[in-house]
Amino acid sequence: ISPCDGCSVRKVKCSGSRPCTRCVKKGIPCTNNRIKKKSGPKSKKNEDQTYFRTVHLDLFSETGTHTNKPPPELIPMSILLPYLQVYQTWYYSLWPVLSVTHLVTKLTILEPGEVLDQEGSVSYALCLAVCAAISRKIAFISEDPNIIHLPTGVRGRDYVLAALRIRNEYEHLLHPTSETLLTSFFLYVYYFHNEGGINAAITYLREAISMAQIMNLQDPDTYLNKSPTEVHRLRKIYYILLVTERYMCIEKGMPVILDSTIQFPMSQDEEYSNLLTGFTELIKIFSIPDRSFFEKMRMLHNTGSNYDNLRNFFHFPINNITEGWVIDVDNKIKGISIKNSAADIQKANFLLSKHWMRSLVWHVAFQNGLVTYNREDADCLSVKYPVTIAYEFLASTSNLPMYAFESNGPQVVVKLLEIANGMADTMNDLAFLKDGYDTFACSNALNSIFWFISRFKIDVSLPMQLYHKIESIVNASPIPKM
Repeated sequence: ISPCDGCSVRKVKCSGSRPCTRCVKKGIPCTNNRIKKKSGPKSKKNEDQTYFRTVHLDLFSETGTHTNKPPPELIPMSILLPYLQVYQTWYYSLWPVLSVTHLVTKLTILEPGEVLDQEGSVSYALCLAVCAAISRKIAFISEDPNIIHLPTGVRGRDYVLAALRIRNEYEHLLHPTSETLLTSFFLYVYYFHNEGGINAAITYLREAISMAQIMNLQDPDTYLNKSPTEVHRLRKIYYILLVTERYMCIEKGMPVILDSTIQFPMSQDEEYSNLLTGFTELIKIFSIPDRSFFEKMRMLHNTGSNYDNLRNFFHFPINNITEGWVIDVDNKIKGISIKNSAADIQKANFLLSKHWMRSLVWHVAFQNGLVTYNREDADCLSVKYPVTIAYEFLASTSNLPMYAFESNGPQVVVKLLEIANGMADTMNDLAFLKDGYDTFACSNALNSIFWFISRFKIDVSLPMQLYHKIESIVNASPIPKM
């Protein structure tokens, strides 16, 4: 008895029944539509012509269906595993939403040439999306390339195309799960780190958020009948979307949908508790400013097409912004700290985000006419407060290695530019005063921040108008370049 199409493609023994045992187990159609080939030596030319003729028929024949064509070869786990190891070692603290052990366990049971079932296809697509994201994330690292060892020959784009093909073929969007949601999230990460990919990045992030809403992750009642492990995992997924959405609102004017409606994930519920501490504190930083703050950011971006509009944001007063609001938000942000045991990558992300958010809040006060000259430098309503922010940032990160910042990607430069922008406005204001305010401390801090920025590989789009603004001030400064 000749084997069915599926068993023939996989080169495994067929039971001979119709449907056969293996096809029933895998939940795939058991067909016998292939054309028997002649015996004897095979011509390479004939094989190639047969292949292209088959592809042409599959693509353009009205009667052909995807169930009749042989499954494309999967990228082997030997190539994918190193990327998952890099994720676990380097990036789990930034995106603590994926159990590599669980994912690998589900994928390593696949036999060579085996056709994916529905559950396996979801896990495999997620794995491919993670590989794509890692391939772009590490491109920002300029340290010793021997720090991270990854296979060559497969591009990040190849992982993306394979993930999308699997996702579409198995129609993952019909039944959203946490894994399909994360596939969209990691596709966002990939495109965010590609020049010209921002529109695709926003699309995939919005797709992930939509799936979270379909799953009702914003509703506390959703978590009532789930295991503690599942509750913890879903909370992490929800809040990584919230943090990402709010960052994209500030940088790209993306509308804010998610609110802090459920409990924060807790370190005591985490398998790797020391890797979660920075993540939970980062959530607090992005949750403290109220929604009106982010809505104002979005409204401004509707008037332009680039990040340089962020500078203009501060020329439009926000309703209901008072001294009390600024002081309260600043005190709450300052009160958040990270444990010394946290990973360096996590510390860099947390500390930079903390001082970046403080700088944004100060700018709100500055352009609403709430800052004055007769306050202490450490007062959040002082015109010199950006200098305090810069020095505190530099002091708190002085012992962190360069790769800790580079591993966080190009958004590091964006946040540093905003901290520098605060000092630039301070210097401009002080320059108009006749009382002779000393600008040495501000110039020194601005030079230090800009020197820090210049050390990064900048191969993605940046707010160049803001960059050149800071550069011109630094070049005019009498402080020796570092």
